[in-house]
Amino acid sequence: MAQEYNGLCLPNENIITHFKELIDEDKAENVELFINNLKKNFLRNYLFERGKNFSLGYACKEGKYNVALKLVDIGLREPNVVNLGESDADGKTPLIECCNSDDEMSIIVVKELLKGNCRPEAAYGQHNKSALMRACDYKEDASLLILNELLNFDYNLGFQLDSYGDSGIMYLFNYLTDQDKSYFLKNKLYIKVCVNYLKIYYIHNPNNDNFQSTMDRICNDPELRRAFSTPLLKVTIPESKKGIDLNDYCLQPARATEILVHPMTASIESISKPRKRLDLHLPEAEEIPLEIGERVEGVSPGGRWVSSEDARRYIRLYPPGKGPNGGPGSDPAGGKKRNTTKNSRLKRNKNKKSTRRIR
Repeated sequence: MAQEYNGLCLPNENIITHFKELIDEDKAENVELFINNLKKNFLRNYLFERGKNFSLGYACKEGKYNVALKLVDIGLREPNVVNLGESDADGKTPLIECCNSDDEMSIIVVKELLKGNCRPEAAYGQHNKSALMRACDYKEDASLLILNELLNFDYNLGFQLDSYGDSGIMYLFNYLTDQDKSYFLKNKLYIKVCVNYLKIYYIHNPNNDNFQSTMDRICNDPELRRAFSTPLLKVTIPESKKGIDLNDYCLQPARATEILVHPMTASIESISKPRKRLDLHLPEAEEIPLEIGERVEGVSPGGRWVSSEDARRYIRLYPPGKGPNGGPGSDPAGGKKRNTTKNSRLKRNKNKKSTRRIR
């Protein structure tokens, strides 16, 4: 029969190694016994993995959530023993370590961490990625529920920016590949959390660039628009009788840059246009009349610009040899079509004897 653990470390055993093994076993009662048999203020000085991780962060990183809950409980009662917001050598707090897990126990740990000073705004790495951004990036069910917890705890966490100027909503939407999109749009939890995030932006920060960019993508992506149209309409907006109507929102004016084509010059002007149309405006063919003998594609000898869309429209209406130009390689006003250079060369080569040496 195995001897019951008494919370003591053997004299010939490294105490840090002993503590690490207790965490790896994920037995919360043994960890509590061990801590009770040691002096206070020791835990913050106990580093694992060559000085990279503190005890609570290590437990969260390794998915030892029973021990993590016990350590959080101790930290809530005695902050000087377990610091809930301690960062490891990479800048990750225990909260950040919980945000890319598939284990639903991580959600319980996060809820307990948020009861104390876990520093939910802390960011790590050269890109200054927060816990909320990490949850948005991972997108699995457990991390999506953690994202919802963080937004409900403090919605301002959703506006926090990384070093690129992106908030968490960009990780949810704009960094989706086509394959990811088809997968996550089938997940009702993903849709629900995204709608909650969009609602927060719509109410508190509707003019934010990240929100505008995300809504533009939804408006212009048929799959996203179809998936979010009804859920957004059902959300409750204060002082409004309805939710977010994409049919109305996507038609609202938005600033966009268009290229306007003029006879001699091309200028870029910023004008108002419907949000759902992002294609460049091209004038009708009648606005640039084509003269007899004028080149259709590209820039004519006189420096006159003719757009490729006008060229395609002209060629469709007047095939080579027909119409006012007569088409390339023919007389004006629809004269007889002349053999092209390619056809002449092929005919000439056909009659010419081969001079290639046979080795």
